[in-house]
Amino acid sequence: MKIIISGGFGHIGTSLIKQLIKLKTIKKILIIDNFVGEKVYPLFSIKNKKLTILYEDLMTYKLDKHSDYDLFIHLAAITNAEKSFETINMIEKNYDITKKVVNFCRKNKIKFIFPSSTSVYGTSKRIVFENDNSVLNPQSPYAKIKIKEENLIKKYQKNLKFLIFRLGTIYGFSDGIRFHTAINKFCFLAAFNKELPIWKKNYNQHRPYLCLNDFVRLIMSIINKRININYNETYNVLTHNFKLNQIVDILRKIKPNIKIKFVKSPLINQKTYLVSNDKIKKTSFRFTGNLEESIMKTFKKLI
Repeated sequence: MKIIISGGFGHIGTSLIKQLIKLKTIKKILIIDNFVGEKVYPLFSIKNKKLTILYEDLMTYKLDKHSDYDLFIHLAAITNAEKSFETINMIEKNYDITKKVVNFCRKNKIKFIFPSSTSVYGTSKRIVFENDNSVLNPQSPYAKIKIKEENLIKKYQKNLKFLIFRLGTIYGFSDGIRFHTAINKFCFLAAFNKELPIWKKNYNQHRPYLCLNDFVRLIMSIINKRININYNETYNVLTHNFKLNQIVDILRKIKPNIKIKFVKSPLINQKTYLVSNDKIKKTSFRFTGNLEESIMKTFKKLI
């Protein structure tokens, strides 16, 4: 098998690649990354003869020379939902790039994996399921574009094999880790004795979270055909729904003097909703992520 990974040196990609290169069935892995912010540290920790690394912008790069690949994992995207209000034009670029990649995969019969986000649900007082469009309630430009991208992909049910995964907020350490998502951000702030900004109204409310290792294991299970997953479907992918106060309690076990600053205005990443992962569990995949162990590992890297 030959795999293309866009945005391969991000938070997810760096962990995924380390596992993919171990598989004998994987012959080639092409990584396309524009190295935004010049975060090139992962280059020094991942070296393998199976890898081809391209420093390119997907919007302008000609993909046609790679038409003989089998799978495209599209991780390249601007992913900060809160900042998306300030960078709407850049977020819209996500859609344009996805459209280009989808057309490339359709044309060349390449399977396509697309990470969407549970943020498309916005906020809800009841548990939400992926097959109920009435619960879609995006509240950021980032989430609205995700829905637009999903709808684009679903248009091509007849000539594209795809999987859409609505991911919970990712947590867990990788060489390409970023600290703008909730748990990772809290770990970073607490490690340097900074206050954790929390909207008091949502301190006891739930949000969906996904252990990075669980998502990597899911991709590996699909490639190894160890689960009974159906293509051309949408799946919620999350390890658990946690309350903010539960996360803070875990942080306090590691750092008892942690500081909290309650803010009066809502924060985009602290709105409440419960998400079901029953559908993905029916494939026989099992989530094993442990929040406390992941937080501890991240802390050890920071302090």
